[in-house]
Amino acid sequence: MKKVLSLVLVIIMLFGTVATLASCEEESDVPAGMQLVRGSDELGYYFYGPEGWVVANHGDIACTYASKLNNTAFTFAEAELPTVTLEEYVREELKRFSSDFELVLEQGLKEESFGNAEKAYRIIYYYTVGEYKYKTYQMFIINDNRFFIYTYTASRAMRDGEQTYYDYYLDISAKVVENFKFVDRADAEGGGEAPEYETDADGYRLLSDRSICFFDLWCPESYSLDFATSIVSVSDSEKRNINVSEVTFSGASSSEGYWKYRFDQLGLIAEIKNTGKQFGVELGSGLDCAAIEYEYALGDRDYKVYQALVSNGFRVFVFTYTAESDKYESGLDVARNILDKAEF
Repeated sequence: MKKVLSLVLVIIMLFGTVATLASCEEESDVPAGMQLVRGSDELGYYFYGPEGWVVANHGDIACTYASKLNNTAFTFAEAELPTVTLEEYVREELKRFSSDFELVLEQGLKEESFGNAEKAYRIIYYYTVGEYKYKTYQMFIINDNRFFIYTYTASRAMRDGEQTYYDYYLDISAKVVENFKFVDRADAEGGGEAPEYETDADGYRLLSDRSICFFDLWCPESYSLDFATSIVSVSDSEKRNINVSEVTFSGASSSEGYWKYRFDQLGLIAEIKNTGKQFGVELGSGLDCAAIEYEYALGDRDYKVYQALVSNGFRVFVFTYTAESDKYESGLDVARNILDKAEF
């Protein structure tokens, strides 16, 4: 099963490193006061969040959060349809939380509505990550024989002396849930025309839009586009992932500062096994970048990462190649070629 609950924690703890523009949709189709976080007929759904919030989609997880100073968040992701009862599924997933998190289940499974979904069930729990105390409202959704998880997470700290952040944003979460929309899924394998991409002399396809993300990312056919906004994420059949985005974290003026922040945050919810040493890389465009390799364990999976910080003199970008440790080396040369061809 996908470790969706653990991955949601990774995103929450790494807020502030990246930001992306919301995807485009006809303005008349977007509910008042909201913006599209992720959605298309090919995906079979439209997930809307509050207008003006930061969109920080990461791989398969769609995410929007309030601001760099307020990490109240709504996330949505598809997971594998459980082969056990939902009660057993939830129990096993919650066991993946470290005992250090002091997780407490406040409300067990209860059937609720979720947009126009066929079935949805809610749980509520709270936990602690380091000095931060969170509360989570989570929904497990079944629609058209597919399984999804919606997560609302906010701080248990007092926001205005009268309400916690969690209580304050409950009404907004209700609006997100109410406006979620499933649609008939377009046939991704043959129901529509495949997109046409510009290719280079080596057959690498241009999968980014410079007018939105400020860089060109060229990838071989072995990599498919997950999404392309101001963050571009691509994956191959072995679930190796590459994502590239502009860095908005203020410490990015120093590569050491960026990685210290990243490791500090990642270390709260994963076991960092090896941070490696920083080294220099010269790209095909002539730009120099600082790179590092590191490993971490999340749940029962081990991951290895090749990450590079690239500055063009005006903006700083982060290139991240992530794979399960046993699949990392076999995909590293391709990842390096993708980085070498990137134009910032």
